[in-house]
Amino acid sequence: LIALLVLPLVVVSLYALSSIERYFVAAAQEELHSHAITVAGLVRASLSAKSARAEDFASDGFVRTELAGLQNNTTMPPEAFAALPLTQHLQRNKLPLDPDLLDIHVVNRAGVVVADSDLDEIGEQQPGEELKSRGIQGTYVVSRILSDSGDGVQPHLGVATPINDLLSRQALGTLVNLYNYNFVADALNTVKQHTHGEATDPQRTVDLYGWIYDEAGELIATNDPARVHRLAAPAATHPLIQRCRNRDEGGVTAIEKSDGTPIWAASACVPADQSRRWTVLLHQSAATALGPLHNLQLSLVVLTLLVILLGWFMARGVARSLAIPIEGLQKSARIIGEGNLDHRVGTLVRDEIGDLGRAIDAMTQNLQRITASRDELELEMRARHEAERALTHSERQYRGLFNQAPVAIAVLDRNG
Repeated sequence: LIALLVLPLVVVSLYALSSIERYFVAAAQEELHSHAITVAGLVRASLSAKSARAEDFASDGFVRTELAGLQNNTTMPPEAFAALPLTQHLQRNKLPLDPDLLDIHVVNRAGVVVADSDLDEIGEQQPGEELKSRGIQGTYVVSRILSDSGDGVQPHLGVATPINDLLSRQALGTLVNLYNYNFVADALNTVKQHTHGEATDPQRTVDLYGWIYDEAGELIATNDPARVHRLAAPAATHPLIQRCRNRDEGGVTAIEKSDGTPIWAASACVPADQSRRWTVLLHQSAATALGPLHNLQLSLVVLTLLVILLGWFMARGVARSLAIPIEGLQKSARIIGEGNLDHRVGTLVRDEIGDLGRAIDAMTQNLQRITASRDELELEMRARHEAERALTHSERQYRGLFNQAPVAIAVLDRNG
């Protein structure tokens, strides 16, 4: 009985645990991928916003007017350019325009930097530089450009857009903005911590460490500045970075770190400029992600054990409730079988066993009644037999006397 109760429960519990694990893994990996897509969306929005700000600033009337007067001034010394109102205008508007903006250049049609917010390239002729040559044709973005920002040569985002004459619509020059990658790190920090379930439960908070790489596998930004966490595979050969490099979409995969620790990796691709794509890469420990599932599985195991224990006690109680009355019936049947028809089961239980006990009592009573009638009949037959024997004996004596009498004996009836 216990096996019949426990075996189905164990089978159902194992199936439930397996189904829950498959669902939870799929849901957790999908959630991780959605975080990567969220970061990619934030980065794309920031890139679009920075291009739009560059275009807005390039359409500024003061910038157009000043640049129109500097088309032929290509031999002025740098200090003369620095003293011009256009350079001062760039310096005043650099930070209000965008906190991530590092430097603003204004280049005339001849390729001369006629205004520079940092004064480090002013007066230089750089007509062949990609940003300046392509930016005069239309807004152009270079996702990784090396420049000296005061802390050595560092990679930056470059956005170039043409400065057009308002009337002729001819390009007067190019506005070049250089941005740091703080906006990329900010996007990664939005998903550094997320929760499984209620955000108020600190035990469900999971750290997500992420990186953004360019096509060459060069790191652009990370939300782990201390570099405590590392990629599970080299950036140049990481399968998810390869997918973005091959113009595929991002995805989710399970990989192992160098120490054998299983992790989940999710990626999303960001079109950083006209020809380059960035890869948003998030890593999450599988053990950490499955922590709530393991807690749930433990709760289910404990609950199953409690149900099994409760079922065992219930089965034992049912068995005892059946065994004790049956043992009483066996004892009563043995006593009655030995000939004691005065014995009664005497059960008051209102179930099938009680009905059987009362039927045995009724049967015993009927047997007792039948046995009593049989004894009375035997006594009557014995008395009749004794009377018949006495009568026969008396008749024999009387016939002997009659036959052996010395005198004549006649027997007459009432009529003579």
